[in-house]
Amino acid sequence: MFDKLIDIIVNQLTNLLPFYVVEEWYVAIHLRFGKFYKESRKGIHFKIPFVDNVDTKTLITYKTREMKPQSIDDMIVRGVVRYRVVDPTKYFLTLAGWDEIVEDTIYQCIFECRPEFNTEDIKQRSNEILNKWGIEIDNVTLSDYGKIRTYRLMSDNNLLNKD
Repeated sequence: MFDKLIDIIVNQLTNLLPFYVVEEWYVAIHLRFGKFYKESRKGIHFKIPFVDNVDTKTLITYKTREMKPQSIDDMIVRGVVRYRVVDPTKYFLTLAGWDEIVEDTIYQCIFECRPEFNTEDIKQRSNEILNKWGIEIDNVTLSDYGKIRTYRLMSDNNLLNKD
């Protein structure tokens, strides 16, 4: 109970300050009256209390996302993608659920690059799509991929063979 009250008081006090500090591995999105004003990197920056809102986001150089197994037609694919944010403004202001968007885009590109599964083609195609959101793919590694036979496919084939 008291910890939430302390958080509210500290938050209001930081709104009163005419400056904010952005640390080394962070980027701040500075909003004025709720609209994008500027992007701030490391250092001390000034703001107008109660008019400006500053949201600080972690900007790690590279992020790694392990992709869940995904069934594409009769193939199952799993892998790891490493990406970085090249334009924080586009990344933080236009997207919600960034990791899922990256993963879905990679799966879409894998589907388009079948049956070779060339990771350079997947990376190039993904960068074309994700560039508009300020994301750049550094590396795509496919750990598992192979042809699967589901029970449904086997039963469909058995029904076709009986006729």
